[in-house]
Amino acid sequence: MTTKLVAYHNDIAVKEKYIARVHAHAKADKLVQGTSWENGRGCAVGCTLEAYDHQRYESELGIPWRVAILEDVIFEELPPEVAQEWPERFLKAITPGVDLSLVAPRFMLWMLTDHKDGVIRFAQGNGIEAIKKVAALWECRINGKEPSSEARSAARSAAESAAESAAESAARSAARSAAIRLYTGIWLPFLEAVEMGLWLYWVCESCVVAVPRPSLHIDARQRLHREDGPAVYWGAGTRYYFWGGVQVSEKIIMHPLDLTVPEITQERNAEVRRVMLTQYGEARYILDSGAKLIHQDRWGELYRQELTEDEPLVMVRVLNSTPELDTGTIKPYFIRVPPDIPTAHAAVAWTFGMQAKDYQPAYET
Repeated sequence: MTTKLVAYHNDIAVKEKYIARVHAHAKADKLVQGTSWENGRGCAVGCTLEAYDHQRYESELGIPWRVAILEDVIFEELPPEVAQEWPERFLKAITPGVDLSLVAPRFMLWMLTDHKDGVIRFAQGNGIEAIKKVAALWECRINGKEPSSEARSAARSAAESAAESAAESAARSAARSAAIRLYTGIWLPFLEAVEMGLWLYWVCESCVVAVPRPSLHIDARQRLHREDGPAVYWGAGTRYYFWGGVQVSEKIIMHPLDLTVPEITQERNAEVRRVMLTQYGEARYILDSGAKLIHQDRWGELYRQELTEDEPLVMVRVLNSTPELDTGTIKPYFIRVPPDIPTAHAAVAWTFGMQAKDYQPAYET
């Protein structure tokens, strides 16, 4: 079974390690076009790995080796002053955890078939047929299919035949110049925009709508979440508040003491209401909302409050078995239990993972 590659193995520390390395090489003037890796100096890949082995991008950086080759080809063709910045910018532009497996296939398909910049513009006769057959192989990869052996053989034969013509030589030159033209004309400005904070964009007929990158707060389960402020916000602009992935109002996060029982009761979104209950306090809500006392015995008091389009809030009120150390008083506690619990005794037993018939302690501490 082949392990799926994800950039930097989804580890920001890996990204930072290699960015720091190429930055140090560039600062020391060790990034050199036309070399691999010798005597502490090298090309983009050489200074990233401190070795010259494109395949190692997969094990060390989680980046497909074909993407490493693209990085190297672009590096070699850039003006020297731009080339010095390229490896670091390349690494910074990649988000940890993304799947880059289709970058090279899509680039190859574009390079072969694009009507403006592709190799096919320079081909003639059997060269056109060869390009189409090779492009078909890349299309299979992009669509998640493995090309058949017949398709591979046909593409290889067509390519070998086309290689005998002068058109093939022109195509090689055109492919390289097209790749560099694409980078310098489109992707370089795009990278600059990303570095300046570009997050989302839409290309319209006469303009580009751009949205800057916001600050995000995410919990351990990768949900938008922040308990003391907006989870999504732009410097001096719009702010959005989230709790456990649920979008809520500013009041729920920033001013929970101002929440009222009617507000909570009338909230129709069950997920938002649960956050409101958490912020308000479930025990406080039971007391303030006039919850119904449905059972009482020597173990405690069982309360129930119906909630719209959600399961009822059922809590058992118990007394701590020992006095508080600071006040010497016996403090009551509310504990939420499943809504089908019938008695206070059963509710207390449930908190210990037991049935009521089995929970008969002779002494409580």
